[in-house]
Amino acid sequence: MAKITVKIEDDNGGLLKEQVYELGSKLDNIDLIESSVEKLRTALLPQVSKELLIAGQEAYKKKRIEKQR
Repeated sequence: MAKITVKIEDDNGGLLKEQVYELGSKLDNIDLIESSVEKLRTALLPQVSKELLIAGQEAYKKKRIEKQR
């Protein structure tokens, strides 16, 4: 079964999130795998963008609090 692993890392290489997605068992050639990956990418992009924005906002808040100390 083909799987895709999506890792989101910060600027320092720290892992923010990792998710494994199974593409299905009927993917027996590269064209089917590429098509499935493209569908997954299209579906995940808004969620990944949202998670990156949230992580960026949290990092900004932490830096701002540290500077105030």
